[in-house]
Amino acid sequence: MFALRLSIDQVWGRLGIEQSRPFLRLDVKKPSLRLEIEHPVLKVKPGRVELKIDSRECRADLQMYEPEEFARVYAARAKRRVLEHIADTASQGDRLAAIESGERDAIAAIAWENSFDPELSVELVPAHLPKIEFRVISGEREFEEGRVLVQLEKGEVRGRLEAGVVRGYLRRAPELHIRAVGSLLDTFA
Repeated sequence: MFALRLSIDQVWGRLGIEQSRPFLRLDVKKPSLRLEIEHPVLKVKPGRVELKIDSRECRADLQMYEPEEFARVYAARAKRRVLEHIADTASQGDRLAAIESGERDAIAAIAWENSFDPELSVELVPAHLPKIEFRVISGEREFEEGRVLVQLEKGEVRGRLEAGVVRGYLRRAPELHIRAVGSLLDTFA
């Protein structure tokens, strides 16, 4: 009998994989908000008081006058004094002329009378109070409202997907190795 031995070796095949990952691309346009603002306005005209003080009588008591009144009062006073002085001078002349008729002390009497000012008066407080008038003028307020205008531009999201790819391929083919080993002699017979 003839016997043959076979040796069988197997080499496994190998698979390879190529892959690309998926990628999601997002294009984002952000929303925008625009505001137009008109501010409120408050206009205020404050109230006030008009004050009128008439101190002419009070000042006249202290012999303080307005320019026109000053000129009129002092012109009248000067005229009166001039007339009084003329009268006094004439009177003194008559008295001095009386020396001849027997009056002896006329010069001493005239000197004594002229040494004093009979019109001297001192006033510190005026006799009249100032006249005070006032008028209240109320203020005004005006309010203009403000506004806010809103403009919204919507945002947008655009997506683009690049799909992933998986591709399989054979990296190494499977192999089967068969060999005949052994002797050609029949040792069992």
